[in-house]
Amino acid sequence: MLRLRAVALFVACVFVMGLTACRLPGVGGDRLAGRLTHKEIDARMRRPIEESIYDPTLTRDEKLEILYRHYSVIGKTDGEPDNLLHAVMSEGLTDIEAAKYWTGAGGSRKWARYHAAAAVRSDPNAVEALALWAQLIPVDRVNDREAAYLAVLERAPTHRGSLAYLASVTTMDRPYESMEYAQRLLDVHPDALFGYESMGLAYERVGDPDTAASYYEKGIEATGSGFLLQVLDRLQNGESWIQPIDTVQPTVPSDDLPNSPTPSSPPAATSPPDEPPSRGPVPKPPAPAPAPTPPPETPEPVERYQNALNDYRAMADEYESITGQTYRGVANFCDYLRQSSNPMACRYVELAQQHLDAGRAEEAASVLQSAARHFPNDPLIQERMKQRR
Repeated sequence: MLRLRAVALFVACVFVMGLTACRLPGVGGDRLAGRLTHKEIDARMRRPIEESIYDPTLTRDEKLEILYRHYSVIGKTDGEPDNLLHAVMSEGLTDIEAAKYWTGAGGSRKWARYHAAAAVRSDPNAVEALALWAQLIPVDRVNDREAAYLAVLERAPTHRGSLAYLASVTTMDRPYESMEYAQRLLDVHPDALFGYESMGLAYERVGDPDTAASYYEKGIEATGSGFLLQVLDRLQNGESWIQPIDTVQPTVPSDDLPNSPTPSSPPAATSPPDEPPSRGPVPKPPAPAPAPTPPPETPEPVERYQNALNDYRAMADEYESITGQTYRGVANFCDYLRQSSNPMACRYVELAQQHLDAGRAEEAASVLQSAARHFPNDPLIQERMKQRR
């Protein structure tokens, strides 16, 4: 019986040794595997915290144990990860891996944006990083987000999230553009409820409730959506919240990003044993790495779209002012996309064409010159510039 009790005690102690200071004579001594001893922690706490955080000889768990002790001493209550915690939790991760970590379990949009932008700078054609950066842009930077998703579409013309976002953000003030994105979304994702919703709302916005209803009905048939059924009922009962564009000031749709995850509380540090043995000489740690420098607000692949968007909108408004006609976006979008994957290049060329159709060759030339300034290497724009010479 005594032997059975001894075996049971050994098994129980092994099970909980990661959470307690259970001491087994001759088994592991006083130091738990992967943990600093009480004496070592005390010694390190008397030195600058950066020495331990940037010490390559320590494991992540050991750094966290010291860091949480440091936070308790200085009374840190802010839930946003600082440079120290960022350095520990991002160590060994690629920028895209770190961006995903901080977006999810890490719960920090600040550091998620930091690493997503870094990933884009290192590879401007990285669709995943660019789309993640676009998703993480603050809600008040609408122009940046639209430009970022346009940059994604140039690299991945059928990117579902980009098409959905652009269809949404243009619904109220540029409904014809919203139709283009929504139709492209449905072309490649015929089960996309959001595509049918966006098409219906855009047609309501331009004063065509019959076509809007037809898209709601198609969406109900394709997806079985109860939400679209409610939207259709409101439209048919005259209770739709959408008003035709000529009777209401344009507004920008509310942001569609999910709430960022709440930072999780750090795990409690394991209580160390009382009398730690020596770990032997510890190599002198290197000089602490400098705190990360905030990246530029906008990665280079997105910057040109920001400027191009601003110019394009101004020229589209000028078109309506000069001609007295409503600018209806890109009539033959699919045809243009066979020549260029850049959606903004297609828009510039179509705007120039509509000026030509209105008998305004000089304004058409100005639009193409602006397009060539923003996208000098685009094949569609180059071809149209040749035709103008």
